[in-house]
Amino acid sequence: MRRRNMITVFIFTLFLTSLCMNFAKSEAKVDTTDDVVVIEAKEDLVITLETNATTIGKGGVALANLTLDNQGINPASTIVVDFGLDGEYAEFSPTYPVQQAVALLNPRSSVILNIEAILNSSLTGSELFDSADVCLVFDSSGSMGEEINSVKAEFLAMTSRLTQTISSLRMGMIVYGWNKYSEFPTASPNNYVEFTDDFNAINDLINELTPNGGTEPWGDALYLANTWDWRDEVPKLLIIVGDEDCDPGMVVGVGSSETYYNGSQLLNAVTNLKEKGVKINSVITGISGIVENQFNWIADYTGGECVNLEDMQSLPEPIDLPELIESWTMSLTREFFVNLYANVTWIELDGDTNPSWDTQVSMYIIIDLAPPSIQVSYIITEESVNDFTLDLTITPRDPSGILSASLYWTDDDLNTPPEPTWHFVPLTTKIGDSYVELFTGLTEGQNFSFYISALDTMSNLGITDIYNLTIQQDPKPFGITVEFLLISDDSNKTISFDLDTQTIGYLWISSEQTLTFEFLPLVDFTALLVHQVGNYSIYQITTLGTNKIVSVKFYGDTSSSAIEVQWDYVHSVSRADINHIQWTIDEEITTILIQSEVTDSEGGFLSVIMYDSQLIVRVHIFDSTWNKIGIATAAEAIALVTGSYYFWVKTILRTGRFSLYIGSTPRTTDDPYYNGYVAGPSFLTIIAIFSLSLVVLTLLSWYRRRK
Repeated sequence: MRRRNMITVFIFTLFLTSLCMNFAKSEAKVDTTDDVVVIEAKEDLVITLETNATTIGKGGVALANLTLDNQGINPASTIVVDFGLDGEYAEFSPTYPVQQAVALLNPRSSVILNIEAILNSSLTGSELFDSADVCLVFDSSGSMGEEINSVKAEFLAMTSRLTQTISSLRMGMIVYGWNKYSEFPTASPNNYVEFTDDFNAINDLINELTPNGGTEPWGDALYLANTWDWRDEVPKLLIIVGDEDCDPGMVVGVGSSETYYNGSQLLNAVTNLKEKGVKINSVITGISGIVENQFNWIADYTGGECVNLEDMQSLPEPIDLPELIESWTMSLTREFFVNLYANVTWIELDGDTNPSWDTQVSMYIIIDLAPPSIQVSYIITEESVNDFTLDLTITPRDPSGILSASLYWTDDDLNTPPEPTWHFVPLTTKIGDSYVELFTGLTEGQNFSFYISALDTMSNLGITDIYNLTIQQDPKPFGITVEFLLISDDSNKTISFDLDTQTIGYLWISSEQTLTFEFLPLVDFTALLVHQVGNYSIYQITTLGTNKIVSVKFYGDTSSSAIEVQWDYVHSVSRADINHIQWTIDEEITTILIQSEVTDSEGGFLSVIMYDSQLIVRVHIFDSTWNKIGIATAAEAIALVTGSYYFWVKTILRTGRFSLYIGSTPRTTDDPYYNGYVAGPSFLTIIAIFSLSLVVLTLLSWYRRRK
């Protein structure tokens, strides 16, 4: 009987352990509090790695302790510990040795070894990570027509997206090999635009370009770039695009006998840029072995990267030149992950075989240099005739956590003098992760403008664009996510949605609390529930006539967390085209619903390809009858059989571009940034649940034996 009870305890323990681990897998999170990783090594040597913080920012450090606890092994000879970091954005301080050794000769003895990880300031800089200086150096010789045209078409849209994330971005441009004025960029002011935040000036230069030169003295361009006012303590990037090696050039003001060529002067120019902290990324557009060697060298020497544009454009998801420029610029201000690990090796002195043991324990550390992402939802409601309420729900997000958030507002007209008076409101009313602010007594046609700032725990400041509103009924367009809170029991909220030119739209409603709602006006629309599980449901809304505005009235009690509603229509994409379309997530378009097919006879994998390093999206996959298949991220592809699917894409953090790729093999990134930012329990929580369940079941078994 006792044996049966012990078997029962063992089975229940295994069950609860499996349950805990599955829960952790489905709800994994990057824990931004003190972190502990424990691994039970060979023969009861318990190794514990813990840090004071799993996130570091500007000037931050992560202090780590490695505890070696001899809980009963035989005496061990010298235990050697090698600390290491995977990832270039952090390094060890010289305070503690990276390799440390200790002997544990007595059972029940322990020792603590210390290490300190710090930001690699030579790669990341140390201040103003919401700022960047970027210099474009462009070949305008006769072979560059296609590349010039691609940048002409995309430049202003690209810079508009960049400034949404990098609030203090300056760009400059230098053209070489352009015989309209001079093939030597230092010879004519028409060949360049120095650093500016007036991107129209650079756009004018790009639109004027005609690829008709024959000489490529790009050493002149690097010499000229050295004379510009690169800001201190700001990420700095020079991107050079060309297809020829460096021809001899001229240095203005030095004399005709001085040439700028492939020798010591070129080395000096690159070295001077490197000493300023400028990283050079190079783009090869031709097949010359010389330019390949030179472009690789200047990139390697300054810590940059070199790519062949033809190779990038021949990928299954082609990347063109504007995308490269945008992605490289965006990467100057993102979060980065490094893996802190300790390799532990020792020899156990058992008097016989003296076995050798080794093990590794590790944890991820976030280097947070990017500003918070700020989701803003607003609802304008007419309470009575000409009496409106503006309801704001603000959700700032960041892997390192949010320290504070503030609202700035004015009812002055931003388009006419004088300068508006901005009012400051610290956001304090918070439910879950969201803040709420209410403005009442507004009148129809009134101006109301606002923007939000948020500070994360690493002192990175995020600021939204200015929302310039006119108070009136405001149906929500496709692609939007609306978050709101019910701030009292038995309350309601009405939100209107616009079908625009479509006859069918889809509403995704998520709520952790009991919620009821009705669609208005009922006679003009049908609402078909197509999917429901857990806390969310999806409705297909179809108009029966010409009325395109459907309203949803939500009823419930005081919110425990934000209620979220996504609104979109189906973007139908053929199987042949889906791999070649890029989609953009920004502050307005936060959700995209795509329908496509898998026509491969053996099925395929859906992969999420990111072009902007800060963006995180999750793709919820449904089959043709709205059965949930799974969730794809940039770190996890989903296998699909032949058939038709809905892909509902939702942004988790920040803005940028992505594409969906269907192929026979997964295309994923191993960067945990893309799958680490969702809620869930920490490792310690799992251990605690397991331990508690084991104790309870053991006590229960003991109690039954006593009876």
